[in-house]
Amino acid sequence: MSEFIVNEAKFVIDMDDGIKDDLLRPGQILPGGVQVGELVDRAADFQLYEAEDGGTVILAVRPDLAERWVQDGYLSAEVFMRVEGAAGPVCLILSPAPLVMTRVTALRAYGSLRYALNVAAALESARRLNPDISLRDGVYVELYSMVLPAYTKTRPVCDRALFLNVLSKDQHEDLSSRAEMSPSEINFQTAAAALRQAGFRVPDVEPYLSSGESVHAVGLDSALTIAGPVSLSDNFQLYACLGEDYLLLLEPEFASQMIASGQLQAWELLNVRAGGRLCRALVLSKRKAVETLNDRHFGLDLLGAVRLGLALKQGRQAQPEADFSDALYVAPKGVLLAQSQGGNAADDRRQLSEIAATGPFACAPFDFAELSALEGLLA
Repeated sequence: MSEFIVNEAKFVIDMDDGIKDDLLRPGQILPGGVQVGELVDRAADFQLYEAEDGGTVILAVRPDLAERWVQDGYLSAEVFMRVEGAAGPVCLILSPAPLVMTRVTALRAYGSLRYALNVAAALESARRLNPDISLRDGVYVELYSMVLPAYTKTRPVCDRALFLNVLSKDQHEDLSSRAEMSPSEINFQTAAAALRQAGFRVPDVEPYLSSGESVHAVGLDSALTIAGPVSLSDNFQLYACLGEDYLLLLEPEFASQMIASGQLQAWELLNVRAGGRLCRALVLSKRKAVETLNDRHFGLDLLGAVRLGLALKQGRQAQPEADFSDALYVAPKGVLLAQSQGGNAADDRRQLSEIAATGPFACAPFDFAELSALEGLLA
């Protein structure tokens, strides 16, 4: 038996077997003008591509999987673009590159509280639709605050373990099942506890609304379904909704201050009852940044940086004594809602330079001429 040799090459399993065909053609131009660029990830029934200009991430899905997501309630049929792909019909989801769309196993918050809370909201939203399915093999779509399952036979991993993986500083994976981890579920309370244990500074603010709750208000075309809170302070609460909207709740006194400063107009604010009190509210698109400047997540290209610079300049004119270091940037409105005082124009120039130089996720690199031009906006 000592002379018996095993040829291990005969026992190697090709993990790509059956998934070698691309769903889209390189260079293919989609309706609306987006050109297909590099293939960045592939699985049996879906593939992820970057657009040629880097501004869009494309999730290409075989029609059977897309139809199952619709039937199971994860997405509505309207979110898919149907095109003729490289080898037949294919369904697409197009997401702005600054919003994350990738496999759950690839998610890492790298110190961003906002990133982590976005993922927690999506995990909780997906779990409400199916209490048993594994989400470890799924695709996270920040645009819709949802994790889309791949329906494969991967080892079940509980949601809290998946969330702890997002907080990991490396590629370590916790593969604990429900039986091996208690609590095993993810909601705001378990997520906040895990975040604090990992060293994140979570505001000591209790959310007014919970995942799955419907919000009605005069002026809304239809009710909003809450996915989860993604940014909290004593002055406001920001919620990701299912679909492409955020719901921003403003404390009445804070809203009055922003109206008095001219940053907001009273007529554009809704009245929403939440947490036993009446709040002023805005419904905002996820396709533009809504975040505090001390916890940035939405990536900026040059145009986005210019718009932020203009918001800083206009905000300084409207609020001469404001400190914008922790201000809420509401890009859909082009305004900064300052939460504190004690700032000046020099602080604004330094802050914009630091944001452009260090940048959040998906931030385009700026050259020296662009950085100089950005500083010139606030001169």
